[in-house]
Amino acid sequence: MTDIELGDYLEPSVKERALKLLKKPYAGSKAFKFNHSDARYVSNCHGTMAYVFDLYNSIIKEKIHPDVISDNQMKKLINRFFLPSDKLDLGNLVCFYEVLEDKSESLLHSVLLIGENGQIFQQSGGGGIFELKTIEEKLRTFINSEPVNVEVRSYRLKTKINE
Repeated sequence: MTDIELGDYLEPSVKERALKLLKKPYAGSKAFKFNHSDARYVSNCHGTMAYVFDLYNSIIKEKIHPDVISDNQMKKLINRFFLPSDKLDLGNLVCFYEVLEDKSESLLHSVLLIGENGQIFQQSGGGGIFELKTIEEKLRTFINSEPVNVEVRSYRLKTKINE
């Protein structure tokens, strides 16, 4: 994986963390933890995005790897550190929500938009691998597993977190 594949439009620290994870795609997976006694952590998509955007410094000092974060914890981080964006801009946090019949919603997944044509960096669910996909591919997984009404929303950072 080279720097060029993620592009120079990403915040350098975001790019560095995403590349670090892509170089070890199974490091946060349940299977890796199960098969390697020296594996240190299991993470999920929300924990991976909190790590990539360095939001852990607002929660825990000096977090050195992704963790597991609940959808409610992620919603709080989104409200605190991000603003809704009308456009899917490169470098934005992109979230997938299930919109229920009663108009309530559930946060299903969070990713980093890294390329044209909807290319994303993600962790494939709780304890999955770090990988590159597209928004369309991810939407298909929700629709194929169980037909749901999924809404995609984009968020940009309010300001740099650690300044």
